[in-house]
Amino acid sequence: MASLVDCLSENVIKLLRLDNSSDEDVEYDVITGLPNLLSPSSVKVPAKKIIDYKLVFQPNCSGTIKDCLSFISRKNRERIWYAFELEVEKTPPEGTIKVSVEQNKQAIVEITVTNPADVDLEFRVEYDDDELIGPNSIIVPSKKQQVYKLCFVAIKQVGIRRARITFSNEILAEFTYELLLDVQPAKPISLPLLEAALNEYSQHAFYVDNLLQTDVTFNINYVNIDCIFIMTQDQILSGSNIVEPIEPLKTLFVPARSSRLVYAVFFPNDVGKEKTGKIVFEHANIGTIEYLVCGVSTMPNEAPLLELQGLVDVSTPFSIDFRNPFTEPIQVSINLENVCSKNCIQLPQLNLKKKFQVNAKQMFNIPIILAPKEMKECRATVVVECHEKGIVWRYPIMILFVPQDSCYRECEIILEDHLGGRWRQSLIVAGRGNEVTEVLNIEGFVGQETFINFSRINLSERPLQFQAYFLDDSFNWFKINPCNGILSNDQSNDFTVYFKPEKKISLRPINLEIKTELFTLKYQIRSTISLPRDASAKSNKMNAKMILPMLRFKKKINKNENVKDGNIKDSKVSLYTTNSLKKGSTQSLLPPIYQK
Repeated sequence: MASLVDCLSENVIKLLRLDNSSDEDVEYDVITGLPNLLSPSSVKVPAKKIIDYKLVFQPNCSGTIKDCLSFISRKNRERIWYAFELEVEKTPPEGTIKVSVEQNKQAIVEITVTNPADVDLEFRVEYDDDELIGPNSIIVPSKKQQVYKLCFVAIKQVGIRRARITFSNEILAEFTYELLLDVQPAKPISLPLLEAALNEYSQHAFYVDNLLQTDVTFNINYVNIDCIFIMTQDQILSGSNIVEPIEPLKTLFVPARSSRLVYAVFFPNDVGKEKTGKIVFEHANIGTIEYLVCGVSTMPNEAPLLELQGLVDVSTPFSIDFRNPFTEPIQVSINLENVCSKNCIQLPQLNLKKKFQVNAKQMFNIPIILAPKEMKECRATVVVECHEKGIVWRYPIMILFVPQDSCYRECEIILEDHLGGRWRQSLIVAGRGNEVTEVLNIEGFVGQETFINFSRINLSERPLQFQAYFLDDSFNWFKINPCNGILSNDQSNDFTVYFKPEKKISLRPINLEIKTELFTLKYQIRSTISLPRDASAKSNKMNAKMILPMLRFKKKINKNENVKDGNIKDSKVSLYTTNSLKKGSTQSLLPPIYQK
């Protein structure tokens, strides 16, 4: 075996001795796989002579080339065989390309490749740095140029280092460029100023990049900041009411070579003070990515108008959730202002005391009783005031009162003529609602799905096809399962109503019908909506205890009331205070919304 060492693009010359000891001339064909052979393809050795065959070829690629060369006699096919191992060094670089980029960022290098040949050529591409990313080949059309794009992902280390990129082709040989990779320390990224009023929030969306070829999980550290937190897109879109997380997000998963959308959310916990700090994303293979954050809080804005519905002659409980945004407990007073109709809106807690303590970062539930006596619109403002800090929160509410399913009202008609005559006529106006098979009560939580189950027996002699649907198709928060099928006549038929509210409002009763060819079953669904349990469970438990000694609801049935099909018509609801309770009574004092 012959071992050769030479440089790319230079001719390789080797003398191979051929000995002919016979009495006749011998002609040989030269067979080889060596690239770009420049020697003759045949050779003639005279009788009784020794000659040197001059092997000349030009390698077109660097690296190790292993091949062979054979001399085959044309007369008797005798073979003389040589094996070669050629070490070809790289040519000097065509030039040096400098690439400068900050750590944890990437830069694109564009290199123009020219093809002077008459045919399209494919160049093989090789580079010697694991932070360089690009295609393994590039095809350049004949007589044209093509731009090759190389991506440099600066992750591992800060400083200057050298690398090479090589383009090789069997026809045009190869050419090399030297890369001078300059990685500079990453600078902290400043996020825009976040500004929000107390008990509100502001947010800024940005992307966290993973430039590695593998999935990573960042650790999140909050430095000198306790009111700006990282939240994911799922948390932001899960509901319209975004509440401060009990535990800040501490890890973030980002797939390989992709970005993750996150939000910096500012929850003010002081007034007029600028809060600054850093949020640091850290990973062993990436290093640290620092974000500078800043938030400024302002005095509370008046809350959006809260629209409620109440039933005439029915005491309806509702509540407003007030949150203490501060990091220490506060004392607040609660009052009603601008009440347009006396006693139609009541704050039962005011009957016991004027001030309440709300613990740091906790929710405080303010119960409201809607007790209308007539059908009219009513407005009021619930005012929460913290005297020690000089801060006032205002919650305007508007109540639209509607009649019950069946109602009776006394009214008077007065007729006058131009001569001064006057007549009075008393009338009783009766309004009759739809017959309701059953009333279903369900409690919902913002952004969470709850459900109730109920059963119905088909008393007919045969199974019946049915369809179940809501008459109020403007609300898509309710779903019924099954919505169609067969009502069995030999066993109970089970149904499930699912409820997933998007925000906290007071809903009117929703009507559900299950219709068959013989009859129609009508259900009325009455709902209450609260904040998610994980955000308000503790405050609800505390406030439920406070409500216990204050109110009692009791239903009276008069002797002359109409009772039909098990439904009580024209019933009245009376409100009693603790002073009117009989001593030793064990009946629950908790309003229906709090009874579990």
